[in-house]
Amino acid sequence: MPSSDTTTLDVEAGAEDLLSTGDMARLTGNTLRTVRFYEEAGILHPERRSTGGHRLFTHAELERLQLISDLRAAGSRSTTFARCSR
Repeated sequence: MPSSDTTTLDVEAGAEDLLSTGDMARLTGNTLRTVRFYEEAGILHPERRSTGGHRLFTHAELERLQLISDLRAAGSRSTTFARCSR
């Protein structure tokens, strides 16, 4: 029997290696809105959506978001991000 401080996640089949929008934001130090902005701009591409409609991203998209964050911190413009996403 799990202890009361153990969190149980309901993971869909095949979604074990995919990351939610919240995971993407937390792991890169961005906000949820920032992740959604880049997705809406066509820079980030969710692999698929969960049965609940949540965006699920691959680790390659996580690396892309980290690169974008690093470029922003270095002073790059958003046009650079579009080139990085191709």
